[in-house]
Amino acid sequence: MASLATAKDGVRPARFRQLREGTVPSGILVFVVPLLLAVAAIPLFVTRFPPLADYPGHLAITYILENYNRVPPFQAAYILDHGLYPNLAMDILVPSLATIFGIETSGLIFTFLIFVVTVCGALLVNKALYGRVSIGALFVFCILYNGIFAWGFMNYLFGLGMAMLAFGMYLLFQQHSPLSAAQPSPPESLFHRC
Repeated sequence: MASLATAKDGVRPARFRQLREGTVPSGILVFVVPLLLAVAAIPLFVTRFPPLADYPGHLAITYILENYNRVPPFQAAYILDHGLYPNLAMDILVPSLATIFGIETSGLIFTFLIFVVTVCGALLVNKALYGRVSIGALFVFCILYNGIFAWGFMNYLFGLGMAMLAFGMYLLFQQHSPLSAAQPSPPESLFHRC
């Protein structure tokens, strides 16, 4: 009688071999990542407001931005500066979502989006560096709730996740680019000289 990990002919299926070697097969990854994201999101969606220090301030800014043209005291107290700044992700996305879902739900959606871009960014960097997603990359779920998140630095964490996504994409395109073998990029040449 064959064990669960062994086929009739005594050869282990490829997915078990991959797990033993530390690689997460894509079929399992497609199931496990959304499941772990859903588990990570449970604390967000069982409370009305996540216990993050700066989160109420972000929601207040969203409320002001959404109602700026309708409330004259907001126009008297605040001046909208539509410049492009690196820490405005929540200020741009949440008011847009608030027209559909409301401010509180939009804030929770944005918080969950931080988890999504962080996890996807870490997995993409791992895939780009090693050619596979290793089991160790799944430990990113252990650091989703961290001190920076507890302080409510939402824009920073969203930017960090987006930076990991961009870095992973850069690494993937760098490997597959026909120019990458011929000419190193300026950051690469500076890195190799240091």
